[in-house]
Amino acid sequence: MSRLKEFIKEAQYQNAKVVRNVKKTPKKYLPAGTGRKRSKK
Repeated sequence: MSRLKEFIKEAQYQNAKVVRNVKKTPKKYLPAGTGRKRSKK
């Protein structure tokens, strides 16, 4: 279960990265929780 969660988290983070780079989207418009990924680890 945790493995799947990690995979989903990673996918979300990567997606957020791409979106931010390409469209320069503000953090608040990204999927929930992507902004806190780093500090939580």
